[in-house]
Amino acid sequence: MERRKMRFIKTCSALAVLSILLMYGCGGESGIPDEMVGKWISKAEKYEGTFFELTKNEIVFVTKEGKVTVNTITKIKIKKAPDSAGILYDITYTDISGLKFKFPILFNPTYRVIRFKNQSQIVWKKVKD
Repeated sequence: MERRKMRFIKTCSALAVLSILLMYGCGGESGIPDEMVGKWISKAEKYEGTFFELTKNEIVFVTKEGKVTVNTITKIKIKKAPDSAGILYDITYTDISGLKFKFPILFNPTYRVIRFKNQSQIVWKKVKD
């Protein structure tokens, strides 16, 4: 029974990833999809009281102290994440002073979670509106 359930989950994950890749183009550039737009929080202790928010053209970081940093998304590369059932969004953004930064995130459309590429053990979940 468990084996059948896991196979079903893997199949659904693969189909979801394939659908999104076809919709946005393999390895192509596109915007943030609607299902990722919103406020994201993590239960990880190091991120307690913080969050980030994705819009179609901005990424906003909010610290524990309430400091808000609004950044403009300038480029997004989308591709299937290696060794996972997710999609890698390689986001390039500029801050208020014009400095460029990369923010690679892994999005799993099946479980609707985000993980930072360099901190894949930490899960971020979207706050329901």
